[in-house]
Amino acid sequence: MKAQKLSRYNIIFDNDNKNIWMFNTLSGSMISLKPEIYNLLKGNNVNEIKTKHNDIFINLKKNGIILDSDLDEINLLKYMYWKTKFLQNKLNLSLTITKDCNFDCKYCYEKKENISFSDDLIKRIIKLVNNKKDSIKYLDIGWFGGEPMMKMDIIEDMTNKFKDICKKNNIIYSSYITTNGYFLNLANFEKLLDLNVKSIQITIDGPKEYHDRLRPLKGDVGTYDKIISNLLEIRSKYTRENLPKDFVFHLRVNVSEMNKDSLKGWLKNDFPKELKDLIEIYFARIFSDGEKGSAASINAMDNDIFPINRGSSSGTVDLDKFVQKLKFNTNVQYGLHSSFLYCGADYYNNYVILPNGDIAKCGVTMEKFGELNKNGEIIITNQGDYIKWMAKDPFTFNEPFEECEKCKLLPICMGGCSRIYKKFNKVGCFQYKNNIKEYLKSVRDSLMENESE
Repeated sequence: MKAQKLSRYNIIFDNDNKNIWMFNTLSGSMISLKPEIYNLLKGNNVNEIKTKHNDIFINLKKNGIILDSDLDEINLLKYMYWKTKFLQNKLNLSLTITKDCNFDCKYCYEKKENISFSDDLIKRIIKLVNNKKDSIKYLDIGWFGGEPMMKMDIIEDMTNKFKDICKKNNIIYSSYITTNGYFLNLANFEKLLDLNVKSIQITIDGPKEYHDRLRPLKGDVGTYDKIISNLLEIRSKYTRENLPKDFVFHLRVNVSEMNKDSLKGWLKNDFPKELKDLIEIYFARIFSDGEKGSAASINAMDNDIFPINRGSSSGTVDLDKFVQKLKFNTNVQYGLHSSFLYCGADYYNNYVILPNGDIAKCGVTMEKFGELNKNGEIIITNQGDYIKWMAKDPFTFNEPFEECEKCKLLPICMGGCSRIYKKFNKVGCFQYKNNIKEYLKSVRDSLMENESE
C-alpha cells in the first residue's frame, strides 16, 4: 500500500467528546470520527486504521481526509484552477440589458442611466452565440439591470433566439435573473418560468421601515408592501413542491448596521409564514464600491449602511442558525464546495455585456476591457487590464497572496475576488474566514436536521 498522509485542508470544527467533526475544503466533505480513530489519524497510524477499520479507511480516502503521500495538493489546486479558468465548453453571458431602474437603493453599485440594449446590440450578441455554437455544450444567461424586468420584451425576444440556437445545436440552455421584485407579479413570474429561468433572486432588507429606507422607489416611495404582495400572489399558486425541481427562488437579505438588530424579530413575527414554502433565504454583506458615481461610492462613508468592518460576516452565522430553527429553506452550504474559481467572473468564457456594447469581466465594477463588433466578435481594447484580470495567480504566494499558501480555505476562495485584487491589490477572503468553525457547525446542524426529516 502506498504511504498516506493527512490532507492539509482538514478543519476540525467541533469536538463533543463523542465525535470529532472535520471538514475538508478541497473535497467539500464533512465527516465525524470517534476519538480512537481520530487519535490514530493524528498519529499518522494509517496502516492500523486500514488493518483494523478498513471500511473507515476507505471512507477517509474517498472524502479526501487522507491521500497518497506523493500527491501535492497545492499542485493539484494549481492544475484545477487553470484548467477550470480556461474551460471553453460553457459560455456565460451576464446581460445588463438596461441601466435604468425604478429603485433608488442607497447602496447600489451601479450608476443609473436611461440606456438599454438596442436592436443592433441584440443582433451582435446573437451573432456572438452563433460564433460559439460549435465549441460550447452549455449556454448560461444572466439577466441584470438596472432593473431587467422593466425590459421584459428584450428578455423574451432574446430568450427565444437563444433557445432556437441551442435546440439546433444540442446546447443545454439555462438562465437566471436578479430583480428587485417590484414587477414580479404572478403573470410575470409565470412568464419567466416559460422562458426557462431557473433561478430568481430578489432582495428584502428586513422590516418595512428599514427596507423602505434602503430600497425605495425613485421619489423616496416605499417598496416593501408591493414586493410582499407580489410574493403572496405567487405563493397563492406555487410552492417549492409544484415548481420545477431545478428552480430556486432566492431571497437575499443584506445585513447592515441599520437593520441587523431588527432581522430576527421581523423573520419570527412579521414575515409571512406561508412564504417559507416558496423562497430560499440567505444573508449577505454589502460593499461600498462600484461604478464611479454610483450610490455605493457616494454613500461609502455612511457606516449605518456599510459596516465599519467591511470584510466581516458578523451576525450572519447567527442569523443562519436562527432561520434554520424557524424552518426556513436556506442554502448554508453556499460557497463551501470548490468550483476552483472564486466566481464566474474568473472564467475565460464569461462576459458582462453592457447596454452600450462594452464588454467587462465583472458586473460590479463594469470596467470595460473590450467591445462587441458587428460580427459578434469580442475585440479587446484594454489589454493591460484584461491580462491582469485573467493572469491573476494566487499560487505565486507573493503579495498580496502570501497568506494563501498556509490557508486551509484556499480551495474555496482560490485567491479571492478578482475585483478586489485588481482594484485594491488585496485578497478578497472567504467571508466566513474569521468564524469558519461556527459557520461549519451551522452547516452541520442544518444537514443533520434535514436528514432527520
